Amino acid sequence: MTEAVDSVLAGAVERGEVPGVVAVAVNSDGVVYQGASGKARVADDVEMRVDSIFRIASMTKALTSAAAMQLVERGELALDQPAGSVLPELADLTVLTDEGELRPASRPVTLRDLLTHTSGLAYPFSSTKLARHAEDARASGATVRATDLDRLLVSDPGERWQYGTSTDWAGRLVEAASGLALDQYMREHLFGPLAMPDTSFRGYGPEEPRLTSVHARSEDGALAEQPVVQPPPPATFSGGGGLSSTAPDYAQFLRLMLGDGSLDGARLLGPGSMDALCTNQIGGLVAGKWRTGAPDLANDVDFSEGGTTGHSLGLLVSSEPSPTGRSAGCLSWAGIFNTYFWVDRARGIAGATFVQVRPFFDAASLCLRDDFATAVYRSFG
Repeated sequence: MTEAVDSVLAGAVERGEVPGVVAVAVNSDGVVYQGASGKARVADDVEMRVDSIFRIASMTKALTSAAAMQLVERGELALDQPAGSVLPELADLTVLTDEGELRPASRPVTLRDLLTHTSGLAYPFSSTKLARHAEDARASGATVRATDLDRLLVSDPGERWQYGTSTDWAGRLVEAASGLALDQYMREHLFGPLAMPDTSFRGYGPEEPRLTSVHARSEDGALAEQPVVQPPPPATFSGGGGLSSTAPDYAQFLRLMLGDGSLDGARLLGPGSMDALCTNQIGGLVAGKWRTGAPDLANDVDFSEGGTTGHSLGLLVSSEPSPTGRSAGCLSWAGIFNTYFWVDRARGIAGATFVQVRPFFDAASLCLRDDFATAVYRSFG
């Protein structure tokens, strides 16, 4: 049954749509499929392998959300407590209006706002308003610090869904509440118990033979490989996008989500946390859409697939079944280098595709994601 799935990966490489890909699918019992095709590093003629290392970027967010919910369970964080009472940097935040003016936020930001992306925090690449504000400030000669943009709201808390730096701040709350750096907390409470040895905040350089290179796609569809360089040690640990990982490692987290917070007999999340992580928590607000503020990093994004999407305390929640076979209520998210995952608790199957291509929401990478999911459901669903 694996041949049909293998052919999806191989076909995308043979057609030149992606230089290389790894994909994995799991059920609650374990891995039902894993495969690799193409090159991890084209210039170095390095073959892609199942345990190749990828920069998973915003796929970090689901793990940070799980970490935060562990601390909520233990009473060390509260969902509706003003975040500024734990991190003073999040007190007295400012809103950038549509007219470009600055005013105080209508109320404090909470952990619930951060985990649902309803805090009003944005990225410049996910908010044309924030990108324009940064450009105007630079044009006037002002120094624009990333820390300033990271705390500037583009809407009042709770007003609408806005993808941005929210989960980075949730990671900072995890550090403040636990007394541990985020990398240490995750090693002790997630990566260790889940047996995820290759998942780390430390950067990998060219000496790591399993590291994949990133390719940039031009407007004509051509792919240009970017040099693999040694990254500097991280000054902080980004709960929103700092992790590197492998398909077998991330599959362990997907199995945890299918297993109601338990994996191989070890419970990491209780029923209340799982409910909050797996069901829509934003009412009638619509998630998963934005116009790009940085076309070199991301295309315009729309995860709705013809319906609408909500958001749990960590992941997108679909409202409609997908033609691929994914159920209504399916959970999902992605990373900026076009890594994608889904968790279909109704049908008991989850999967992920890993490539390293930018900009985000790349059409060929999305087709690969969907073709893989379709083949998985036909073969194993």
